[in-house]
Amino acid sequence: VGIPQFVNGEKNGTTPFEVAEALLKMSEKTLNELKQIDIKSITDKELLQTISDIKALALLGGYYSNKISASTNKAFWDKTSDAKYKKAAIKDLQKASQYWWAYSHQVDSLYKPMFYSRLRKNINILNIQKYVDEEITDLGGKIPDRMKLAK
Repeated sequence: VGIPQFVNGEKNGTTPFEVAEALLKMSEKTLNELKQIDIKSITDKELLQTISDIKALALLGGYYSNKISASTNKAFWDKTSDAKYKKAAIKDLQKASQYWWAYSHQVDSLYKPMFYSRLRKNINILNIQKYVDEEITDLGGKIPDRMKLAK
């Protein structure tokens, strides 16, 4: 069920909140499993790169999970003007911001900024954080402490 349909009462199918929850569970499970690996004992560079990529994708999953929840809560707030949905959307966006920060730093440590020929410029993934954070401040929220998720 899409967000607009869900907000308008359609319940047939997987809801956006269920999608977000499933994605977050997979992300957290992956991150927890990766913590069990003794990275210092691995000498194979390709294996280390693959593990780092898996971590990046798990962090990206956490980001999108919270973005889906935030979008759904904001849509409910737009429809009902109930402040609890705005508060929930801000909280979700703050979590998404933490995941984006961790993701972008993970990717930045692995790859060089990419040149996008269609845009005709280099994109530095770290610079996208300001746009992620704007979504929080646009709703009246505060930027979260980034270091909570960094470890």
